[in-house]
Amino acid sequence: MAQTRRKSSRYETYGSVAYEPTGGGAVITIPRQGEAAEPLPHLRPKERAKARPKVETRPAGVVSPFAVTGFLCVAVLAVLILVCCVRLAVYTDEAVQLRSELSDLEDEEALLLVEYELAYDLQAIKEEMLANGTLVEPTDSQTVVLDLSEPDNMVVYDSDSGGGLLDKLGELFSGLFG
Repeated sequence: MAQTRRKSSRYETYGSVAYEPTGGGAVITIPRQGEAAEPLPHLRPKERAKARPKVETRPAGVVSPFAVTGFLCVAVLAVLILVCCVRLAVYTDEAVQLRSELSDLEDEEALLLVEYELAYDLQAIKEEMLANGTLVEPTDSQTVVLDLSEPDNMVVYDSDSGGGLLDKLGELFSGLFG
């Protein structure tokens, strides 16, 4: 069936219907089935476009040791930064815990001081010790008052003046020549 169809769909003309006119007139010659058709002109095979010249490239697979070293350094630094951030977080958490513990201890100290002051009456103890004679109040002669309003200065008094004029001249000449 396919062959019958092909045969029926074939044109009765050879090639294109618009042939070049032969001679000076506008006569178109169409070959018939029984007539021998003119042979087709030899078609030149299409020339392929010239291929681009191949460019030589360096072979792949050569890795620079500096690049490997650089990537390793960057990786090590990234790990160190990560470790430092973790340690910082741990230290910050410890500081927060210590601050809360400090505030708890300060509250406990205040409570203990109140309990201590309530447990011991210092005024009563002082009066009892004065009555026994084990504690004596200082007298005015035992009290010393320091006046620190003047600027600091120091004077050294040498009680051992030793020698006279000759000793001082000797010290002067030994200082000049020694």
